Amino acid sequence: MYEQLYLIDFAVVFLLVVSWAIAANRLGRLPFRNTKKEFKQSVKRFTILYVIAQALVVAELVILFLLGTYGWEFMKEKVLLSMPLLIPSAFSTLVTLKILRKMNSRITDDLQSTEDEMDRKLLTSPKFILPIQATLISSFVDWYSFYFVYPFELNVVNAILLWIVFALILVALWLRQKRRSVKLLQTNYANTTSTRLLRAVISFVCLAFLIGVWYTLSVKASVLPDQMNMGSMGSMNHREITMQMMNHSMNEKEISVASLTGPQTEKVDRHFELVAQKQQVKLSSGKTMEAWTFNGTVPGPELRVKQGEIVEVVLKNKDIEDGVTIHWHGYNVPNAEDGVAGVTQDSVPPGGIHIYRFQAKQAGTYWYHSHQQSAKQVIKGLFGSLIVEPKDPPEPNTKEITVLSQAWQLANDRSLTPTYGLNDTLDHQTITSGTIVRLRIINAQNYPQSFQLSGVPFKVVAIDGNDIQSPALLTN
Repeated sequence: MYEQLYLIDFAVVFLLVVSWAIAANRLGRLPFRNTKKEFKQSVKRFTILYVIAQALVVAELVILFLLGTYGWEFMKEKVLLSMPLLIPSAFSTLVTLKILRKMNSRITDDLQSTEDEMDRKLLTSPKFILPIQATLISSFVDWYSFYFVYPFELNVVNAILLWIVFALILVALWLRQKRRSVKLLQTNYANTTSTRLLRAVISFVCLAFLIGVWYTLSVKASVLPDQMNMGSMGSMNHREITMQMMNHSMNEKEISVASLTGPQTEKVDRHFELVAQKQQVKLSSGKTMEAWTFNGTVPGPELRVKQGEIVEVVLKNKDIEDGVTIHWHGYNVPNAEDGVAGVTQDSVPPGGIHIYRFQAKQAGTYWYHSHQQSAKQVIKGLFGSLIVEPKDPPEPNTKEITVLSQAWQLANDRSLTPTYGLNDTLDHQTITSGTIVRLRIINAQNYPQSFQLSGVPFKVVAIDGNDIQSPALLTN
């Protein structure tokens, strides 16, 4: 729902700018209407535009309220910065509408008569024009901040600077409109061809400038950097992470992520090799498909180690063109061993090798997967389970079953076939009565999954690798 609200908000903010721009343009043409009939028709068209624009203002406030239901963080920039400009501006346009309605009500049946000079003077006055212009500018500020710099660092200095600039712009527009009103009075409100041409050129240049700025910034924003300084706060300001929150000083010596490795000289307790390769696999239902596998199997081999052991995993990429890595999902490892392509390491290309080393300090049920376009690669099969057994020996007469929930995309219609490993049909296992069964359940899908256990009492002894304190016996 939030994504839909965000897109609707984007559309409404853009339409706000467009509607108030058209309204401002129509308002500026009113003094040049030759007859009261033309004036009356123009006022009618403007009123329609005005109602649409104000309806968009109301829609923006409703959307803002709905965004607020997700938390203060999702609305505070708008509430404290752009809305204090937009709401008073939109409210002030009632002055303009009141003046128009009053002038319109005085028009008699003689619709072919020319407009009164006093009315024309009022139509070009700053108090008549400025509210619409102020609303247009505040709508533009809302749109610009939303599209280019949202979310931005919120502080008192930013707010004061924005309001000062906004006030200076309004003062400049007020003075400009006063001079324009005097000039139009001197020329008897002549709307010459050169004046119309000049306004058209200015409008075109402004539009071209906005499109050019939008295109340039969009292109610039889409370019990935050659390297990333994870200590830099340049991009972090968008999420308002301060230096204190990061507990990091920019004056400290910078450290390469590649140097934050696991133990390199200690004796290895567990050694594994994982070869990423394409392989034809068959589901239990008989369906076959080309999968991306580790060591030719899906899921990949279970990596089972003891708590405290030094683990070494050699990753080889045989023929996955996109490149591969191994990310230890939910497991704490040194940064260089974390396997996030483009951040903590480069992806391993076909024919390449990468060695991971870390100490298995946490006991519990985890999983691993490739993290080069992870959503795509997991659904293709590049994942497996990581089981870290505690130092204490397990309870006697215990049967362990690891359940890896996965979904395959077998067709081009994006439909998914849920499986447990390669089982897309019922898997029956017979367990001797009195046996303790430890189910290790791993969700390798992109969506929450529900599991049901019936006919036997059970305990949830751990969640996300963390033991539960004194778990209670559950039924049904």
